[in-house]
Amino acid sequence: YSVNSGPSMAPVAGKLYAGKEDAIVCDAGGTSFEVSLIRDGYIKFTRETWLGGLWTGHMTGISSVDVKSIGAGGGSIAWIDSGGLLRVGPDSAGAVPGPACYGSGGDQPTVTDAAVVLGYIDPDYFLGGRIKLHPEQAREAIRTRVAEPLGLDIERAAYSILAVVNEHMVTAIRDITINEGVDPRESIVVAGGGAGGMTIARIAEELGCDRVLVPRTAAALSACGGQFSDIVTEFSISRRVDTNRFEYEAVNEALALLERQMDDFFARLGTEPGQQRKEFFVEARYPYQVWELEVPLRASRLLGETDVSALVEDFHSAHERVFAVKEPGQYAECIYWKGRATARLPKPTVPRFQAGSPGPPVPHTLRRATFGTEGAVETPVHFGGSLAVGQRLAGPAIVEEPTTTIVVPPGWSLEVTDTADYQLTKATL
Repeated sequence: YSVNSGPSMAPVAGKLYAGKEDAIVCDAGGTSFEVSLIRDGYIKFTRETWLGGLWTGHMTGISSVDVKSIGAGGGSIAWIDSGGLLRVGPDSAGAVPGPACYGSGGDQPTVTDAAVVLGYIDPDYFLGGRIKLHPEQAREAIRTRVAEPLGLDIERAAYSILAVVNEHMVTAIRDITINEGVDPRESIVVAGGGAGGMTIARIAEELGCDRVLVPRTAAALSACGGQFSDIVTEFSISRRVDTNRFEYEAVNEALALLERQMDDFFARLGTEPGQQRKEFFVEARYPYQVWELEVPLRASRLLGETDVSALVEDFHSAHERVFAVKEPGQYAECIYWKGRATARLPKPTVPRFQAGSPGPPVPHTLRRATFGTEGAVETPVHFGGSLAVGQRLAGPAIVEEPTTTIVVPPGWSLEVTDTADYQLTKATL
């Protein structure tokens, strides 16, 4: 039950920040990139959680928050393979010795080194100034390991490193959205992790998303989600029933048993009725299929043909959403019946602020930064704490927080929301 327990809290925070919107929640840290999904107000669950590599590891079979993870983060190492192609990850420099710019003995170029070379990260303000970076060592690592082998200048090599790692992240997001029948263009992207804000606008652009939300708690998104989480558990019963010969007594007996198990769970926790939520699901498939789809039940019991017809209709819709096809008139095989019990816990209050009239934001400095292949440009750099609610920045711009950096590329703008978070929006022509 502890597998992915940390990353599973990121979508809890993402749901808080996204409100009622569908959201793609991304968390880019030092060694990995995790992505999860919020759909119709629900965090996506799965029973296909792997320990180790996909198909080569072990599948737990336990229902858990659906989090896809790849080896891509700030510490991911850039390298040239035997065919002369640039690769990034999955190996990481870790915290020790860390990226070359840490000056702790590391000589492998990483994503963080590339960000330093491109001017996204201030060497004197990393971790709020508590760690001094060494840009000359970052440049040397990229020069010897990437730029010279590929015949590129150092800035072009650094930009290529970010382009490759971005593509890895885009592929992970497509895996949990497009491959599951979800159009990412219909979602807002919530970006977390210390490295999340550096390239998230470009990633969203590649996906066709035009809005990104970067919380001030981005660097600790999963820890933040833990403050707003509930206690959730599931119970399941295997009872195969075909919808064209529905066995009402057997199914309702199973649903009643699930409800008793949920009531026992609530009693052990001592939760009041007003803190309890019960949800029922069925995992169903078309005849002779291998994989089932989870379908929410509209009621806690199925009492007649109308209820069964609604179940079949919902299954057809789910199948069409995920696989782009459905079979009208075909019956469904119901395999598992599930009950999900949620014990609601008290949560902190999220403060909201009124926008004032502070005037246009004033950068604390200008820094040359590279946003493409056309070279570096003078870029305004702002401290996050100096930006007031309602203030807007037009890209290119950089916002520095003590634990993360938000890059606003050309063609994007940034606005401070009424919760003092940052929303990036792509300009429309």
